[in-house]
Amino acid sequence: MNGSRSIMAVAGVLCGLCLAFIATPADAADTIGLGNSAPSASAAGSAQSSTDDAAGVPLNTITCTGQIDNPHKSSHVPGTVNVEASVHCTAPVFSLNMQTGLYRNGILVGSYSNGNTGSSVLAGAFATPCVKGTYIGAAAINVVFPPGYIPPAGGFIVESPPVAISC
Repeated sequence: MNGSRSIMAVAGVLCGLCLAFIATPADAADTIGLGNSAPSASAAGSAQSSTDDAAGVPLNTITCTGQIDNPHKSSHVPGTVNVEASVHCTAPVFSLNMQTGLYRNGILVGSYSNGNTGSSVLAGAFATPCVKGTYIGAAAINVVFPPGYIPPAGGFIVESPPVAISC
């Protein structure tokens, strides 16, 4: 794998004032997605969230780290270029969603979206017919943490370095 990023959140004290920070699927933060031109994200990414005790001391922390491979000629499907991405969390989260895509010469050639609920891992891949060019793999990862965690949701993009591929 080329690089990784993480996201983390801290769970707030369950009080009347704090309830506004508890996530549900309907009130999750805005999601991150891939655009038509290559993103300018770092090669590493993560998100983190924690729960607090009554005094505000963090008790539990969930860290989700995303990784992406360099784009490469597929050994499974001749004539294609593919990229694989994954996210691994230190504990199950409410939901994980990922959009994995390939850019050729700075333009998005396609992507694949997938997700799950109640899991700590998610993997995705995308392949496209091989055309000579410079490829960048990218994955937009969105996490909704369990109720009680602050922040309730997070997202980040992992991106590979440019890779020249001849078919």
